Amino acid sequence: MLDVAHGSTPAQVRSTVIEKDMVRPFAGGRGWVVVNPLCPPRMWSSLSDAVARAFEGTVLAGEGPGDAMRVQRAVGASAQAIVRLQSALVEPNLPLDAQLVGVLGHDSVLDIAISSGMRVFRARGAEPKRLLNNAQRTPGIVRGGLLVSTERLQRGDLYVL
Repeated sequence: MLDVAHGSTPAQVRSTVIEKDMVRPFAGGRGWVVVNPLCPPRMWSSLSDAVARAFEGTVLAGEGPGDAMRVQRAVGASAQAIVRLQSALVEPNLPLDAQLVGVLGHDSVLDIAISSGMRVFRARGAEPKRLLNNAQRTPGIVRGGLLVSTERLQRGDLYVL
């Protein structure tokens, strides 16, 4: 049984407070995608939604074993969604990218994909540990790197994405 809490820190843009990061659960609470858009604020919502939909759709469309591979393919689909969104813009030179953490849980395992620029921490007992360190890479899923890991869950684990 997993207990999950999710939220985002609002960003101040001019005189308005808006959400930048998106946290979206899917697959009946077995999966989560966290998106941090790397673009001008006016595109945050559109970009985050496109990335999250592509990730979720690819994970849910996969069949059979290999959840880690589905999570990895879903990050690729998210990068393709960014490229498609870029090609549909009136401003084709507008820089678009997003940082992403995608998680899919099954049995007592978490499959985690993380793009450059994002961090995942696990606290097991009294020992916090940074997982999937990807330093020195350009942030994002289009221009950056990707790491995928499978983590065995233990009672009392705390993961922070």
